[in-house]
Amino acid sequence: MKGLNKRTLVIEVVAVIVLSAAIFSLATTHPARSDETGLISAPDGSYKYAVLRESGKPAEVYVKTPQTTREWESYRAANLKRAKKLLRMDPPQRIRVEVTFAQPIPLAETLALLEASRMEEVESYTMAGYDSQGQKMGSTGFHPLPATMQEVEQVSPGSDIKGLIGVIGYVWTTPNSLGKLLEDARVYIADVTEYELRQLVPDEEIEVSLPSPFWDLW
Repeated sequence: MKGLNKRTLVIEVVAVIVLSAAIFSLATTHPARSDETGLISAPDGSYKYAVLRESGKPAEVYVKTPQTTREWESYRAANLKRAKKLLRMDPPQRIRVEVTFAQPIPLAETLALLEASRMEEVESYTMAGYDSQGQKMGSTGFHPLPATMQEVEQVSPGSDIKGLIGVIGYVWTTPNSLGKLLEDARVYIADVTEYELRQLVPDEEIEVSLPSPFWDLW
């Protein structure tokens, strides 16, 4: 819980700056594969991404955030199609997945869902609620998940935390792991795009940043 930090709009500004740098890098190193903006289109056209490379560091892959409800629905549908294909993998693989819930859900409920889907090694999670001024807020923490809501409240005194809105962790490409997330109505998206990006940017270490609409879901 030491890594718990309040999200602010500054994050959005930083994201734009970093993505702009990624686009510049991509446009100057891979012009044949990118469009006029410097972004590369996914094979199915459902998203665009940029790759930022810096000597001595893993390449950073950024997926452009959908801008409208229609774009998000298209992104979700394409992701679901990719995820269902992964369920047919033989043998199954352990993959990193970014889960965004349709609305904040209680901690105990989240823990039960993650156990049912056999999620392993939670990397980070996002709590959603309102600060002491009544303003919407999101707080991101890093593994492990808190055991009780009291732990969360101690870090954000005066805040009204409604529950978890997102989790990043590892699942298996089986019906009783990834499949559980795909069929659960509480899950807005179980994003498996990182798996595809690792095939699209092969033979190098990468770090992937995926978009999440969590801020607009409650």
